[in-house]
Amino acid sequence: MGGNIGARSQVVFQFKESLGTPGEATKFNVTLSQAYGEQHTLGNFRIAATTASGPIALLPNTVTPLLTRPYDKLSPAEQKIVLAYYTRVVPPNKTITDQLAALKKQADGLKGVTVPIMRELAANKRRKTHIQIRGNFLAKDKEVTEGTPEIFHAMPAGAPANRLGVAQWLVSRDNPLTARVVVNRYWEQLFGRGL
Repeated sequence: MGGNIGARSQVVFQFKESLGTPGEATKFNVTLSQAYGEQHTLGNFRIAATTASGPIALLPNTVTPLLTRPYDKLSPAEQKIVLAYYTRVVPPNKTITDQLAALKKQADGLKGVTVPIMRELAANKRRKTHIQIRGNFLAKDKEVTEGTPEIFHAMPAGAPANRLGVAQWLVSRDNPLTARVVVNRYWEQLFGRGL
C-alpha cells in the first residue's frame, strides 16, 4: 500500500488456503474498516482475485511508470529510483553473497590502528616562550624563538621554522652530526664500543 493522499494505492492479500476449485465460483467477504475520519476515507476501490500461485509483485507508484521505457533512456534520477528499488527487492546472487560474507569476516578480523598526530598552531595563536632563570617557570628572562643552536650551522635557506624545517636541517648535507652519529652506531655494532 502506498498510503499517499490522492495517489493510487494497491494491496495484496494471499490466503493460507485455496479459495476453491479452479473454474468454480467462490464467494468470500471483504470487510473494509476506515478509522481516519471523513477526509481520509477511500473514495473508490476495486477488488480483484487470482488463482495464481507463488508471490505476486506490485510495484510502487514511483517505479511503475518508469518501466515503460528502456533503462538507458531514463534520466539519472529515474535510474537511481529503479536501481534503489531493484537492490532492495531482488536478493543478490549466492556467489556474490558468499564473497561478501568472506570479505566481511576478513575485515572483522582486522584491527584499526590509530596514530596520534601533532598539528602546529597558527603563528598568532602560539604561546610565547622565555628563558627560565635557573629553571624556575615564574622567573622569566628574554623571549626565545624557533631556531637551531648558534654553535651549529644555520637552517637551510627557505626552510620553515617548524618541525619540517628541523627535519630538513637534520638531514642536510651541511650537517655533519647525522653522519657522525650513524657511523658511531655502526662502529659500536662492529667493535662493541663507539668512537
